[in-house]
Amino acid sequence: GLVGDDGHLRPEIFEGPVADVLMKHKTVLIYCNREAIAQALARSLARHCMKYAMVTGKTPKLLKETIIQEFLSGEHSILIGTATLATGTDGMDRVCDTLLILDDTDDDALRRQLIGRIMPRGDFVSTAAKQVLRLLPA
Repeated sequence: GLVGDDGHLRPEIFEGPVADVLMKHKTVLIYCNREAIAQALARSLARHCMKYAMVTGKTPKLLKETIIQEFLSGEHSILIGTATLATGTDGMDRVCDTLLILDDTDDDALRRQLIGRIMPRGDFVSTAAKQVLRLLPA
């Protein structure tokens, strides 16, 4: 699994692939299918004194909108989210070049919607520098 007994991401996950992405990219959207994984990631980021924002299905709509606007304005460089990010989050393609799918979904349509947050259809100019990375745990 991705989470250790201490409730944080396992070190080989956080200090390996996740840290690599965070060090190489200025603005990162991190998708977690399960809220428990999102919470573990948040705890790991906090442990390493890294600032982030998070939205889940439990985040009230107005707070979600505020968090998204803060991400779009550059106030947060790391945004963790669950499936709630797949809808109603237009504009991320203007500020975010990387989507890390940390905890993937079996729902192909949802995955396409998530990818569409940073690579909107028909955006042929800016997609060259954009990346979608999927962590596939062993």
